[in-house]
Amino acid sequence: MKHKKIILSIASLVTINSYAQVDLESLLRRYAHYDIVSYIGDFFGPIKLKNRIISYGFTEYYLEDGKLMSKDQFCFSEYKANIPFQAKTDDKFTRAIEPEVVEMEFMQTNGEILIHRPETPTLLGVELDDYTQDFPTDPNDPRFIDADDDGKPGVTVNLTFKPFVDEELYIARKEIFSYDLKKMKNGILAGTVRDRSQQYIIGASKKDLVTQSNPIQNPDLKKSPIYLIPLKDRDLEIDCDELKIKRKSYFPNRDRSHKGFYRWYEK
Repeated sequence: MKHKKIILSIASLVTINSYAQVDLESLLRRYAHYDIVSYIGDFFGPIKLKNRIISYGFTEYYLEDGKLMSKDQFCFSEYKANIPFQAKTDDKFTRAIEPEVVEMEFMQTNGEILIHRPETPTLLGVELDDYTQDFPTDPNDPRFIDADDDGKPGVTVNLTFKPFVDEELYIARKEIFSYDLKKMKNGILAGTVRDRSQQYIIGASKKDLVTQSNPIQNPDLKKSPIYLIPLKDRDLEIDCDELKIKRKSYFPNRDRSHKGFYRWYEK
């Protein structure tokens, strides 16, 4: 008789664990947050668009009524792709993403602490009664809001392909992500991000650019890593602007070198 392998996710295992089994004190602190979400989609003919968004910010773990809570704050981001188009956003775009505080799920097995962050869908540039509602189709719908304070609906993405293209897209998004982590020997929490975010193009500086595109995450989750790096004692109270100045202290210069950077990272 053949034996079937049963694979359980962190989320399904966590319910059988009590807080007493996990060393929570080792998790309670403020971290520098670094994650990459890789996407893949059609571009032109057989050519695939492979792009990734690198996000920088903070994550704080603390106890509330005996529960392990997580608060995320995003500060700035970068866009990389396999084609020469450049997409840039103002830091106000990134900072307008304000995920809900969420209770974390966790367990300890074979001496390792495993952590799961559940989804907390966050609306950006649009106001809906529930995130499951469709985006409005009328670009003048009052539910589209100026989330980055630039006088345009939604949030603005600058598209450049010099010297041919220099335009803007105005988009709304539903930020829907979760992640799984485990603690490394050097104290860093490392793992992968799962992303189900959706976007809608409200308008553009050039009408031809208003073509709906909703890229999906690359199914190879190794291409969507996340790292939470314990902040140094002297940096525990820094804000987003200061983090940007100190980025070399916590983040790799090249996103593709993240594995080596954090493997040998020292506080």
